[in-house]
Order: sequence, then C-alpha cells, then structure tokens
Amino acid sequence: MAYVDNNATAWGEIEFKFGAPGAGGAMGTVLKTLGIVKEGSYSIDKEDGKEYKYTAIGGKVIDQMKGEPTYKFKCTVKNFSKALLSEIWDIEEVGDKLVMKSFVSKKKFSVSIIPKVSGAEKVDIFYCSMTGTLTYDEESGYNIDIEITPIDGGKGYFSIEKVA
Repeated sequence: MAYVDNNATAWGEIEFKFGAPGAGGAMGTVLKTLGIVKEGSYSIDKEDGKEYKYTAIGGKVIDQMKGEPTYKFKCTVKNFSKALLSEIWDIEEVGDKLVMKSFVSKKKFSVSIIPKVSGAEKVDIFYCSMTGTLTYDEESGYNIDIEITPIDGGKGYFSIEKVA
C-alpha cells in the first residue's frame, strides 16, 4: 500500500518502544515500552554534518558540500526501571540496590515512536544508539534524559508510516 498524505497530527499521547535491532540493521520485532515519558520533554534536534569546501588560490569557492546531518530524538523518562537502566548503562544488582558500573553502552537498538492518534505519523528508527543521563527536577524528582541517535545500519535511518 502506498504512503498517503493527510493532516492528522501526532499530538496527545505518544508511546516509545525499544528493543534489539533485526539482522543487518533491520527494524527489531520484539520491542518493550521505554517508560513514562515526561510531558513536554520530547524533541528532535539536528546537528549539521561536516562542511566540505574547495577554495582556489585567491579565495574563490569552487565547490562545497555538506555531509549527512545527525538527528537526535530526546525525551525524559520517569523512575529508575531496572529493565531500562540495564540496557543503557552497565549495572549490577547488589541485594536490594542497583549499582551503576558504567554510563557507556555499546548496545544498539531499534526504537518505535507511536502516536495514539489514528492517521498520525509513526516513526520507526531501525538501528540506533541510546544514551541516558541522570537528572533531578524539584517537581518530578529523579529522571533519565534519553538521547536516541539513528545510525545507518544498512536499511536506512528511519521510516514514517501512518498509524491505523
């Protein structure tokens, strides 16, 4: 079925799911909920790619090109879910405590961002890295700021489709 344009807006409730990517950078098929995402925290940022420029003697620009930009999907997740922390950080369970051993993860993921509004755009990020930063807010306590960076794993960066 072909992609159909419409004016449905992806507002209201959005569900974030993540899991292991499929073979060859394909979209993963077993995804779990990321957690409770804080209202107003979801954003998409773009970092421009490297700029290449060939300048001749005398300063005349002969050719120029920008490399691929990097997109970062960001959100804030409430609470310390062991399932989430064990994916984005190296943790160890010691008795009734979780010990953070490293804030670096080499794991790759698939992420799906699914609005609840029928006809709105769902985003599937096939292959990406995901990092978490511990934050504190007086209104909501401890949170984790999640940053999802799409990587071209061979199948493209992400797809957009309409929610049924």
